[in-house]
Amino acid sequence: MSFLLKRSPELVWAGFFDTFDRPVENPVQRPWVHLGDGTPADINNIAELHIPSNYSTTNGGGESYEFQPFTPNWGFDATFWFPPTGVASQGFSFYLTDSWARIDALFQNVVGVRLIYQTPAAGGDIVQVGQLATPVSAVTNRGQWSSPVVFNGNTLQLRVWVDADQFIRIWLNGVYVGAAVTTPAYRTGPDRRCIRLLNSAACDVWLREFFCYDRVSDVVSGPWSSVFYDNFDRANGAPGNGWTVVGATGQISANAYAKTGTTDGGAAILRNTGLTGGVMRVDATIKTATAHEHAIILHANAAGTQGLACRVTTGNAKLFRFSTVLSGNPPTWTQLGSFSAPSTNNAAGHVIRAETRPNGSAYVWRGDELLAWADSVFATGVAATNPYAGVFVSRASFVNSGQWDDVRLLAAA
Repeated sequence: MSFLLKRSPELVWAGFFDTFDRPVENPVQRPWVHLGDGTPADINNIAELHIPSNYSTTNGGGESYEFQPFTPNWGFDATFWFPPTGVASQGFSFYLTDSWARIDALFQNVVGVRLIYQTPAAGGDIVQVGQLATPVSAVTNRGQWSSPVVFNGNTLQLRVWVDADQFIRIWLNGVYVGAAVTTPAYRTGPDRRCIRLLNSAACDVWLREFFCYDRVSDVVSGPWSSVFYDNFDRANGAPGNGWTVVGATGQISANAYAKTGTTDGGAAILRNTGLTGGVMRVDATIKTATAHEHAIILHANAAGTQGLACRVTTGNAKLFRFSTVLSGNPPTWTQLGSFSAPSTNNAAGHVIRAETRPNGSAYVWRGDELLAWADSVFATGVAATNPYAGVFVSRASFVNSGQWDDVRLLAAA
């Protein structure tokens, strides 16, 4: 069963649903194809895709589904029975990879959503997002969490959502498990949004339903409109231009907002955006970056004593709540959510984009690369109704932070 919605070349959605409710197939027929070693799967007489154990695989043999979504924001749901026992570590994997229908498919740079069985002494049942150069390569772990449900003895309902072909979120039996970001070389994309199964467990697996589909992203933002812009192209000195100044040691210097003087501590410039609904975005261009943090500020109060900050260094960008004045030495920071080291160092000319959603989710992007994310930031002491936004610079241990070139404050259009 499938659907295809096409309104224009820019908006084409597809979805494919298999309940295996058809006569026995042994081996299973297309759109499923068995690749590599191991015994092919079959459809049994109670409408299940029966996937034999391939515990000793040497090339990642398993079933692959031909159809795939069309857009960078997609997902799949699967209902299955996976009853591992014993003391050996075992796994059942959904690989995000090439379609078998692609003639030149290489099945390289595979992203695996893996259910890993271990004895309680070894960590118990685990859900993992990993990157593999090939289906049987060593796994680079991108995220790992304890399963909210015991694998053996329970029908498992897995939901995986992918946004911007890189941000992966997982639910198991209706419980949110966690999120991870792939590195650029492992992003999914056209002809790389297909599912390949690997049953590297000592038990068989029975898949009862499978649904893959395009979806509306709740992570990738819609249209935005500019509220205020400042490129700092003016004489050195006080920021001016309607900014609210927090701490006097942040100044315009060489057409950038920078920390000046030799006193440790922070400084910020903030502006009232008028936005009180929990949706806000700030784009800021790096003039220079160092190992000491400068930051983008969102949802701050007028005094600069509480709000949300995206702190940026040469090596990362992270989300924090601040709960004391930004001119402090240092302010009080509490890290929120998770981050992923950028593929290349943050450097001059890079535009960092920080934004929030009404549900309290916050995201930090550099171009099309997701650097940091957090859920429920408005439950941590950051007020959704705080309307101020801007940028922050600082100095500590004789080291100045980076500088900001130009800054744009935006509202959802």
